Amino acid sequence: MASYDHFVRSLLTYKHQEWKELSGSRCVRILDVGCGKGRLIAAMQSSLQKLFPDLDFEIHGLEVTEHCGAREGYFDEVVEDLSQQYPGLPWREQFHLCSDGESWPFEDGYFDAIVFSQVIEHVRDHELFFAQHARVLSENGVGVHQFPLREKIKDGHLYLPYVHRIRDYAFLQSYIRFMSRLGFGKFRGEYKREKLERGFGLEDYVNYQSEYAWYQLNYLSRRETLALAKRHRMKGDFLLTNSWIESRLSRLRLCRTDPSTGFNLILLRKFHFLIPWKLRRGSGTLVLKKSRLKRYGVWC
Repeated sequence: MASYDHFVRSLLTYKHQEWKELSGSRCVRILDVGCGKGRLIAAMQSSLQKLFPDLDFEIHGLEVTEHCGAREGYFDEVVEDLSQQYPGLPWREQFHLCSDGESWPFEDGYFDAIVFSQVIEHVRDHELFFAQHARVLSENGVGVHQFPLREKIKDGHLYLPYVHRIRDYAFLQSYIRFMSRLGFGKFRGEYKREKLERGFGLEDYVNYQSEYAWYQLNYLSRRETLALAKRHRMKGDFLLTNSWIESRLSRLRLCRTDPSTGFNLILLRKFHFLIPWKLRRGSGTLVLKKSRLKRYGVWC
């Protein structure tokens, strides 16, 4: 739940005052891209409704048919789970599936905020992804996204250092095989015993994980991410990247997700020199906002 708290704190760093001043007739729309089982949706629904009881929050989920959405019964399962937690909300209309090569099924400028957690490293077409993000985000909207970058040393899927940086398939196979034989990565301990009992040996593991890493791990560097944002007329930064500083502030009750705080994570910008180090060890938090030039009459 701590990572979900970070999403809410990051959103409110930019939106707390604006949402606080909104009337009850205004609906705030939020999109969770790559929503999986809907846990982040549930966390946001709970936190935001407590913080702003007079506002209506319309939280949508989007999942691709090539990933979780490919599983039979997935759609109904997530809708039923969310309906049990928050009955009375039209989850069947707020939960969406589409192919990863299609446009997102929403009108232009539909959402006040867009979030995703641990998604972009699996995206096949980053240009399309950022283009759709820019299209469906409102002019005053904000995107808050947490994901690992290519700068990270250890991949969190195969648990191997630098495996996500390898660009040669034959070398990728050899590397996974070599590290697995040395006892590094996932193929060890209880996981290994379970696979061997099912007749899934080392070579099966190497072949499966090699294809998974080759096709499903598409990490971006910090520079590539910010360049993509710029090409699609968005400003991006990693200044709200979660760190031990935020964790300490939370424990001291100086950075809680409740109405008594000012949600000023922006103060952590003072520690921006720590971000490159943090990105090598964990996930970065990307904040995206649309260009303001059009509002000034400069951009056509």
